[in-house]
Amino acid sequence: MNSLGHTHVQLTQLLDTRFWLSRQPDTGRRQPGSGTTGQHLARQHGQSTEFDQVRDYQPGDDSRHIDWRATARAGAVQTRLFHRERDRPVFIVVEQSPAMFFASQGNFKSVQAALAASLFAWAATSAHDRVGGLVFNGKDSQLTTPMRNQKGTLHLLHSICQANRALVTPFAASSGNPLLQALKFCPNQLRPESLLILVCSENHLDADVTSLLGALAAQYQNIWLPISDPLEHQLPTSQHLALAGRQGRLQLRHQHQLAHRWQQQASQVRAHWQQLAIRQRAVLLPLTTANSLAQQLASLQEGLRVAGA
Repeated sequence: MNSLGHTHVQLTQLLDTRFWLSRQPDTGRRQPGSGTTGQHLARQHGQSTEFDQVRDYQPGDDSRHIDWRATARAGAVQTRLFHRERDRPVFIVVEQSPAMFFASQGNFKSVQAALAASLFAWAATSAHDRVGGLVFNGKDSQLTTPMRNQKGTLHLLHSICQANRALVTPFAASSGNPLLQALKFCPNQLRPESLLILVCSENHLDADVTSLLGALAAQYQNIWLPISDPLEHQLPTSQHLALAGRQGRLQLRHQHQLAHRWQQQASQVRAHWQQLAIRQRAVLLPLTTANSLAQQLASLQEGLRVAGA
């Protein structure tokens, strides 16, 4: 979470995200009485499924749930709280395509996607949600049906790690926008109360993807994490600039004009994400390869509160 320079991710890194998350302030479950809209774990007195915590007795609390041992220790009346699960499935869609096997700074986009997905998976697990998802690479995908008791999370993280370790070149043949087929697969896996979390390349937002994301956001709660690299937004200021790819090496001319068009196009893509998120009331959390996820935690707080409410 704090380190940079990774081209691939280890399963241990994805597992350790759980412990890193637990040490961060304000990323755990919300406290009772916070009054935050959208909280899906309803703390309540009376019949319940699982004990939550002990706190000071307040007027209106059920006297049957007074914890007399805790009261004796604290010297003030303590009562037990419980929570009831509303069975929200969290479905995390994670891209691990060759388009993500790249970075000019920091971690590869595929590594950032893997770490971000694990962060949200553990946040949802801590909230007693059922966690599952889809890992796609542009050719095929690995489905994890939402499951409880960490089973879904562990299966999803294993699939992410396998797909990540299989990446060897950013120039693999592509059959089109890899995000398109992944989004078409989602409606059959989602329920009305599902939370959809999408972690993908920022560059995939074309007209077809926009239409599908709009339809999904109209039916389900959405969190979008588009990932970009600084080079995708601004070209270097070198006088001699060349690009290499599957077709060979290209020497660039008229660099000032090219740099302006390059930056303008990237700004349009980012603005498109922002406009779509506002229109569809989705939570938008752009990420960059240049900084570690620990450094970007402040911008992730809103999404983590939704996923781990």
